[in-house]
Amino acid sequence: MLKLPGSVAARLVISYGLQGIVAMVAVSSVFYFGTVGVLHKNIDEKLLTPSQRFASETPDELAEKIRRQ
Repeated sequence: MLKLPGSVAARLVISYGLQGIVAMVAVSSVFYFGTVGVLHKNIDEKLLTPSQRFASETPDELAEKIRRQ
């Protein structure tokens, strides 16, 4: 019968399998963190622009703009 647990073929299969898993995790993490970084920057810009505009106006100016709409 075949002795697979200690054979060279079994060790090669296990090592190549682990290398494949490590490579997939590395590529996935680079893609994930790249995507999250871009989305985080875009969301910050979208939130900061209106809030800075509103912070620069007085409450009376804001109330007047609301009434005009």
